Amino acid sequence: MLKKIPVDQLRLGMHLHELGGKWVDHPFWKTKFVLRDARELAQLRESGVTECWIDISKGLDIADSAPAAPAPAAAPAPVAPVAPVAEAVSMADELGRAAALVRQSRQRVQSLFQEARMAGPSMPRPACRWSRTSRPRSGAIPVR
Repeated sequence: MLKKIPVDQLRLGMHLHELGGKWVDHPFWKTKFVLRDARELAQLRESGVTECWIDISKGLDIADSAPAAPAPAAAPAPVAPVAPVAEAVSMADELGRAAALVRQSRQRVQSLFQEARMAGPSMPRPACRWSRTSRPRSGAIPVR
């Protein structure tokens, strides 16, 4: 049986069936699960969602749950893991890579201008398969 309750009445052991509001308003990928962690409960209360649906056949009911426990104290923010330090590269190697990139870019730009001179104005080639499928199928834009 489903019941609609305010989020501040949620307790550990309740089965969430649906969260009220938009899916972007809460931090959970799924909405059907049993609340087993105080951290999840705190995240839900801080998310801005005001009400939710619980399934009392799969979890605790409001009457079954223990008396309201105070909201858990804010835990210290987790420390973000430090990214591994990249292997040191010599200045000569970096300059070589930069020079190769400049040569490659120059060739591509020169090729683009050459094609423009030879063929007149043309549509740029799609960068990926997705861009081909996102255009209208009218045939007005030729794909080369």
